Amino acid sequence: MEAKTWDKAQTNCRENYTDLATIGSHDDMKRLVSMAADSGVKAEIWIGLKKTGLTSWMWSENNGSRGVYAVLQEKSWRQAQEYCRLNYTDLASVRSQTENQALQQIVHEKYPSASLVWIGLFRDEWKWSDQSDSSFRYWGVNQPNNDGRCALYHPASKKWR
Repeated sequence: MEAKTWDKAQTNCRENYTDLATIGSHDDMKRLVSMAADSGVKAEIWIGLKKTGLTSWMWSENNGSRGVYAVLQEKSWRQAQEYCRLNYTDLASVRSQTENQALQQIVHEKYPSASLVWIGLFRDEWKWSDQSDSSFRYWGVNQPNNDGRCALYHPASKKWR
């Protein structure tokens, strides 16, 4: 099988199926890992995420959870997001002044030593080919590195590059 570019892979998938895979959650990621393992695929697989060069603001997937938990560890935004998704639901979404005030009150009362708090708002240049608004990302270490080989699922690491 010839190696395809992202555009050729997308065209092939749209002509013969629906589109490249959109991975919107850890469950979707587990399904991709399982499907690749079951089929014996060892080569990298294009997914439907592509860098557009246009940044837009997005909310991390919150699924409406109202619980607020503090993780009193120094983390980058992506590290905090991944930690919250694995252990709770997601980073907090603050979509109104009322929600912002409520979050400020909770943090001030429960976690007075917290000086900075990550929320789920971020800017991103990556868009899914099916135009879904999923903010799920599962990059490997030091990825994406802008080498032109993004976004591929890498079966050996079970991460994206």
